[in-house]
Amino acid sequence: MTRETTADSARGILDRIVALGDSPQASEEQLAANHFLIYMGLLMSVGGLMWGSLCLAYGIYVRSLIPYGYAVLTAINFVYFRYSKRFEVCRFVQVLISMLLPFLFQWSFGGFIPSGAVMGWALISLAGSRTFQDARLGGRWLVAFLALTVASGLIDGRLEAFQIEISAQFTTLLFVLNISAIATIVFILNVYLLAKRDEAMAKVAEMSSILKQMFGRYLSTEVMNSLIEDPSRLELGGKRKRVTIMMTDLRGFTAMSERLEPEHSADLG
Repeated sequence: MTRETTADSARGILDRIVALGDSPQASEEQLAANHFLIYMGLLMSVGGLMWGSLCLAYGIYVRSLIPYGYAVLTAINFVYFRYSKRFEVCRFVQVLISMLLPFLFQWSFGGFIPSGAVMGWALISLAGSRTFQDARLGGRWLVAFLALTVASGLIDGRLEAFQIEISAQFTTLLFVLNISAIATIVFILNVYLLAKRDEAMAKVAEMSSILKQMFGRYLSTEVMNSLIEDPSRLELGGKRKRVTIMMTDLRGFTAMSERLEPEHSADLG
């Protein structure tokens, strides 16, 4: 099997996973939100597997259940999404576990410093909350994150009982891994959002070009631009105005058009 074949197979599997919650009735905007949430869950699950394996390698068995548990809960949530198509429920669960479990993992390690400030992973959940169409709901998740952060600061000194004997070098490694992984995931998600925005803008530009080609012969540039900027003006009803209309005709055009092919008659317009 060649590298190209392997890459195509992996890409095909990823595409099927990302599209597991899609439905034929979903709009382009809804599909983008679905895919963004799946990408977020997958990327954070990779981080969970990384953290769980790191804990096992250093003999921290019980605490490894939290990051491994995130990956398991994400898989269960995605299976539910696959069969229910209930995006709101799936999104709520995914954002909830993405916010709570990093804080719980940090507390189990004994606070900010011993865990390398692993609660920073919860920042990614705020990106997932951006799929809420109601800005107030996204704001509530921000308030929840800030409340958990403040609470973590208040109880940090009382978590010494949970601390484990780890070297300063290992603590530094945790900080480096957390900062690098979080920055990478945020970057990837932003790239996805920008790509979707550019795709949407390209579709709008293409549709505008098609409309201009279709109606450019019959409407002035000003009218065309106003309709593109505000499609609601296409609705029936209009406005009452006092206008002057001048109707003109080309002398002999009817007789001439009878002798011409339809395409040539259209060109005269």
